Amino acid sequence: RDVVFGKVTQRAMRRVSMAVFQHLHALSLRFHLERQTGGITRDIERGTKAISSLVGYLLFRITPTVLEILMVAVILFVKLDWVFGLITLVTLAAYIGFTVTITDWRTQFVRRANTLDSEAYGRAIDSLLNYETVKYFGNEKYEAERYDNSLVEWERMALKSQRSLGMLNAAQAGVIAIGVTLMVLRAAAGVVDGTLTLGDLVMVNAFLLQMFQPLNFLGVMYRQIKESITDVERMFALLCPGKQQYIGRSNWIERILDAREVFGASCVIPNFVAGIEMSRPYGFTSVEDAIRSTAEGLEFFMSQGITPRFTTWCPEPLSNLGSQEPAPLEYHLRLLQVYRDTLNKYRLAPPPGYGPPGPGQAVFSVSSFMDVLAAPSFSSHPERPVPPALNGVEGSAVERSEGPAFSHSRAEQ
Repeated sequence: RDVVFGKVTQRAMRRVSMAVFQHLHALSLRFHLERQTGGITRDIERGTKAISSLVGYLLFRITPTVLEILMVAVILFVKLDWVFGLITLVTLAAYIGFTVTITDWRTQFVRRANTLDSEAYGRAIDSLLNYETVKYFGNEKYEAERYDNSLVEWERMALKSQRSLGMLNAAQAGVIAIGVTLMVLRAAAGVVDGTLTLGDLVMVNAFLLQMFQPLNFLGVMYRQIKESITDVERMFALLCPGKQQYIGRSNWIERILDAREVFGASCVIPNFVAGIEMSRPYGFTSVEDAIRSTAEGLEFFMSQGITPRFTTWCPEPLSNLGSQEPAPLEYHLRLLQVYRDTLNKYRLAPPPGYGPPGPGQAVFSVSSFMDVLAAPSFSSHPERPVPPALNGVEGSAVERSEGPAFSHSRAEQ
């Protein structure tokens, strides 16, 4: 097994390590300026080792162990009586129940201990990498205190993890002891009654040893798998951290403003998804509230010289919002009016690359909002009455926001 599948395991570890390494080089300077070198290397080390453990435990140990236990239960049920099979299955269920419940509960301690271990390791590495700076400012004591603070917290969590592990082992041993006792008592009673022979008693005892020994390994393997998954989580978080964790709404706004300083305001075009703020269950329930929220966002960015664009929210059939209706036409009419009013208020040029402004000039569907920019106002068009949805909208741009604190719904986030 080790000879045949060793190459698979080692190749998986190598490929994952390379993927993480390449991804770290592709991250922005902002990420690396936070100086997480030590913690990152620790996470990669634990994650790659955990992959080897997961492959070995899941493929080569858990499946044979479960199969062996079920076969023993069937033999006892067929060769002796149904009580033996029932005791075996109940013991197995209780063992697995205790193992899963306590292991899931103690995973929080393992995860927290890993986080603190990475933090302490990172502080130590970063402090040593900046040895000259630490010596120059005489900060040896301060760095030692920071490192010790991380170790104190890690020690506390490691003790909780160790104690919870002792509780798990005690519960597992208790379940096995009760199961073995009941099985032997049942077999001994059968010998006394004459329904079983001494050979049957010896067979039951042999099967119990054959079954509960790997069952004990099963508990260890499950615990190791949970710990390995926890280690892999931290490494995969480097590959796919999630937009909310490393970007988020406030960071998104900050990056747009930073890009303005680098590329110029006219070259920065953030995207708004028009209509998503009215999706259920967290979106706005009225067109007024939805327009007010989006108008405040337009006001904030256009006051900074940045011209956003719109794409229209179309619920995809297989998505979580696929059963909902899109935003009503009234919403889009008012949104386009507010967009044009705010653009004119700050005398901004239309965003480049979407075709010339004016009716029928859009070059593709995403640039359809350009149609209204050079068009006459709804109220001044002689053959086009003002739609009821637009009454009072002309010139009603909201006051400039003091910062990126415009209202929003959870759907927008």
